[in-house]
Amino acid sequence: MISFEDFSKVDIRAGYVEECTKVEGSVKLIRLIVDFGELGKKQILTALGEFFTPEQVQGLTALFVVNMTPRKLMGFESEGMIMGTEEDLPKILLAPEGVAPGTRII
Repeated sequence: MISFEDFSKVDIRAGYVEECTKVEGSVKLIRLIVDFGELGKKQILTALGEFFTPEQVQGLTALFVVNMTPRKLMGFESEGMIMGTEEDLPKILLAPEGVAPGTRII
C-alpha cells in the first residue's frame, strides 16, 4: 500500500494530442505532441504503436503523468507517460468529456 502523500506526488493531467507520428525504425513507438493548457506542450513517446495507428490517437484528450523524469527513447526525449490499461489489447484512458487540457486529475 502507498500513502496518500506518495500518491499525491503523481501529477496526472488531461492532455490534448495535437500530433501523433510513428517513430522511424521502431515497430512500437509513437511520438505525441500533447497540449496541457497553461503547462504548455510536451513531447511524449509511448509503446502503443503496435496497437494503435497515429490517426487513432491524434485528437484524443487523454490522461497523462506529467511529472516523470524525462528519458530518451530512439533519440527523442519523452516528458511523460500516457495512461492506459495493461491488457492484451490495451485501452487509452480518456479524460471525461468537457475536461480542459491541463486539468489535474485527483
